[in-house]
Amino acid sequence: MLSLSLLREWELCLLGVIGGMEMMAAYDLLRVWRNLCHPGLRRVNVEDVFFGAICGLWTFLRCMHSNDGMIRWYILFSLVLGMVLWRMSLSPLLTGALTAVLCRLGRVLSFIWTNFAKIVKICGKPLKSGAKWFKILFAVVFRTKDHGGAASNR
Repeated sequence: MLSLSLLREWELCLLGVIGGMEMMAAYDLLRVWRNLCHPGLRRVNVEDVFFGAICGLWTFLRCMHSNDGMIRWYILFSLVLGMVLWRMSLSPLLTGALTAVLCRLGRVLSFIWTNFAKIVKICGKPLKSGAKWFKILFAVVFRTKDHGGAASNR
């Protein structure tokens, strides 16, 4: 039977693999965002620096929490292993599918918005004149003499 300390080391290794997969999944979401927005090279570099800093801080805090701050090499290797496993297995599917779905959704929403804008533009003038007549009718029907408004000064 394995000792408790060895089981704990295996658990930390597995947590490292899962953590690496989590980091790559988060980076895939960033890649999907980039596929939709097409940012410039400078912006991509700044985003990567911030992402690396956040991942480094996250890894440090996780090691502090799980291993009392002792950073062991096998934890870092398991993080890299998790990243490679994610990148080779689910990353292309997630990135491609999510980008395609969001692009199609954007096209549908754009189509709806353009047609709605055209309808409003076509109906705008008749509705505007109708609203003018409605205001006049409303003022005539509901005029009050008690409030001192323009309709009561006769």
